[in-house]
Amino acid sequence: MKKVIHSFITGIAFGAVTYLVLITMGLQPYVPSVWNTFSVLLISGMIGVSSLIMDLEMFNWSVGILSHLVVTLFLVWSMMKINNWPFSWMVFAIVLIVYVIIWSVIRIQEWSDIKKVNTALNQRKNDSHL
Repeated sequence: MKKVIHSFITGIAFGAVTYLVLITMGLQPYVPSVWNTFSVLLISGMIGVSSLIMDLEMFNWSVGILSHLVVTLFLVWSMMKINNWPFSWMVFAIVLIVYVIIWSVIRIQEWSDIKKVNTALNQRKNDSHL
């Protein structure tokens, strides 16, 4: 349950930043309503939880990421319909670009974390041989 909550909150964080950037870039030409913001945060949290599909051992990374992309596209499409926002090829392209950027950030963070752990393990190993 802790992992689900963490994934939901992480999804909200990525969604909030993305939504603010898109508003700042003028890609939402009208003032967002409370409902718009709530739906973006809720759907973003759901996208975060759906990233747990990557933890399923029955999928390799490629199948997991493709499955997550399909779920993400469905959730974004649903959010667009709920808010009566038009879903176009441009929106589809923006979603794909944002998706790649977010997953790149996550992979870089994972790589950095792994590097830190490996450095600490190597240091511990070297200290124990002294």
